[in-house]
Amino acid sequence: CRFYSCLSQDLRPHAVKAIGARASAGPPSKLLRLRALPVGFKMVMEASMGGKGAMKRAHWADGLVRRWMEEERPGSSSEVLTSFVGWNSLFLIPGSTPKDIFHSSYQEPPEVRIRWDGLFKDQENAAALSSAVQGLALGGPAGIGGMFT
Repeated sequence: CRFYSCLSQDLRPHAVKAIGARASAGPPSKLLRLRALPVGFKMVMEASMGGKGAMKRAHWADGLVRRWMEEERPGSSSEVLTSFVGWNSLFLIPGSTPKDIFHSSYQEPPEVRIRWDGLFKDQENAAALSSAVQGLALGGPAGIGGMFT
């Protein structure tokens, strides 16, 4: 279905009103209906590491977060995906695995942002991730900063 005779009117810097849109054909025979389903609780936490050994400290932080989560809520860390933004968040370097600190043919990045992304069955497991990442400020590796929930 194509539209024609559509005029736009600026309302605000990020708002537009569409006026007079007409379809070139009639309405479709079937309409798509989207329905939200409850699938769990989403929690995303991030922190930055910088300087020499940033990747090693990021992996250490990930290990601490997972261990603390398991102590608080057994099995909860299995619902978390860890990405190292700037290293393996978009693609894996050829010959590496998600657990590699860094591949020998590549230079270690000067900084990395570690991201914990979880979809949890219950709210308590999501809270365990938040609690564990916040604990890094007191008991985690040096050089952590820029924490984000």
